[in-house]
Amino acid sequence: MQLAAERRAALVIGNAAYADTPLANPVNDATDMAAKLRTIGFDVQLETDAPLRTMQNAVRSFTGKIT
Repeated sequence: MQLAAERRAALVIGNAAYADTPLANPVNDATDMAAKLRTIGFDVQLETDAPLRTMQNAVRSFTGKIT
């Protein structure tokens, strides 16, 4: 008996553009992580510098993929 292929999904969020204290690396780190996850077979949803509404929508969309 052969097992069905495993579905792998990931939501990666990298926010750096904060008004008071912008950060240097989160977008680059998130982009690199998403690329690596794709190379090992993940279906990746990447959000960068996303406002709250976009992140909420991304979480809802991701949840729909994994349930």
